[in-house]
Amino acid sequence: MVQKSIQADVVASEPHEVTGYRAFKLGEFEFSRDSYFATIKWPSNGQIRTHQIYVDEFLRAMMRDVAWGFFYGWVNFDPVIGTRNHYGKVDLYAGSYNASFKAAGIDYTEQFETPLIMATFKAILADWVNEGFDPFAAPGETGSAYGSKHGDNFEAIERFRIATKRMPGLEGDSPLREDLPVNRHFADVSQSEPEIHAEPG
Repeated sequence: MVQKSIQADVVASEPHEVTGYRAFKLGEFEFSRDSYFATIKWPSNGQIRTHQIYVDEFLRAMMRDVAWGFFYGWVNFDPVIGTRNHYGKVDLYAGSYNASFKAAGIDYTEQFETPLIMATFKAILADWVNEGFDPFAAPGETGSAYGSKHGDNFEAIERFRIATKRMPGLEGDSPLREDLPVNRHFADVSQSEPEIHAEPG
């Protein structure tokens, strides 16, 4: 669950006097945001490198990492920033799999114990996701991630994800869901429980 208070092992600044958002540090990486962009900084060849991502794209990628516990192995936030899961430890990389960054020698990778990077990512989501924005929803089905700090959306980022093993509704498996709105693309599809006739074999 995302903690509503900053954990002791998470390095965070006080809220920015103009935007209201905290900045975060994880190892040698630094994360900050303004009204429109997430800024990531890391050291390379004695200098600090800077990369920016639209904040909604950044939050959506980070939400995937947190929601599934880095399970998918690799999550590319964009062509520069991403994570790689080693199941117990997680690499956070900047330009390490980008040919231009590698050729320029400005790539960087740092490995973290999973609990630390998870706690930091959860703290970032808790602070940077505003009221009305759901980083797990399709862009047309949620509000905007842009603007100064206004409220929060703990409900969206703490939502419990159900991992189904077989067919939802079968005995011993995931229950049928009725707590989420129907995606607009399926508004004309009957939501009544279907009958499933499986062929032998």
